[in-house]
Amino acid sequence: MHSHRKSPSGFHIAGFTDLGKPEFWFIRNVDDAGNPTLGQYEAREEFQLRDVSRLKDNETQIYRNGDIRAHIAVWEKIDDSFGLLLNLNGFSKVRHSKDYKEWVRFKMETIAYFYKKYQRQPIIARPIDVILIQWK
Repeated sequence: MHSHRKSPSGFHIAGFTDLGKPEFWFIRNVDDAGNPTLGQYEAREEFQLRDVSRLKDNETQIYRNGDIRAHIAVWEKIDDSFGLLLNLNGFSKVRHSKDYKEWVRFKMETIAYFYKKYQRQPIIARPIDVILIQWK
């Protein structure tokens, strides 16, 4: 049996349509409850189809799935703590999209390492893949 039939996995893709409208896609092999019942990967766009009409001007939408406890507990706190260090002399700054890509990878690797060390059944694990796609 293929692992995608029994192991929950997925990824997100965010970008813009040809008309410049933002999109957010879930590609995953789990149902909305997180159970790997689909047996294959399925894609679903959420932002334009569901969420954009609910937002007020200058309001943002955050998407999280899986074990969101780590994201809620530490995602911004990593920015607040290590981000302070990045603003000191001698540290590289996060200025460009490639820098941000590596910053996201660092944050996810930190969370995955924590789960490996302290979670009885780690459900956030390595490898962490962060893919930056740019169109010019």
